[in-house]
Amino acid sequence: MCKGRFFKIPEHLLLMVTIKELFPVVHMAQHTENQQRFAVYSDIRNGNMLLRDVLLAVDDRFTIVPVSFQASELTNTVWGHFKSTSEHQMIYQVHGLGVDLDDLRQKYVLYSPLYERGQQLLREQGASCLARPEEMFFSEVERGEYKGPRFRRIR
Repeated sequence: MCKGRFFKIPEHLLLMVTIKELFPVVHMAQHTENQQRFAVYSDIRNGNMLLRDVLLAVDDRFTIVPVSFQASELTNTVWGHFKSTSEHQMIYQVHGLGVDLDDLRQKYVLYSPLYERGQQLLREQGASCLARPEEMFFSEVERGEYKGPRFRRIR
């Protein structure tokens, strides 16, 4: 039974709980742009994924958790990275959207490589997925002669 409390701020319904009481850890995520590592918790009631920086994690304190924010159209989709070539396809499966419990405004796309070298790099880092800020995942890039989306949805 949930021992948390619900409260509302504009546009958000939040729940105050202790994380380890309700949510199992499903991934260890490596930030794509810095050395930050996240424990990724799953809210099995609604599919939300919750991130907490492993260096800041104190899972027995009360934490504010959004009740629902998941972008279900992202869950279990497949994307290609702009650096893919015909010889080296960089294809990723997106697990979904996660929110940073230490900054509820920050959302991350959680995804894993489907190609061997990417999977090997994750294993070497002790991570099971990558975390990229949502706005960066969907951003346009300009590198050399390429100008376009960082990731393209395949399916």
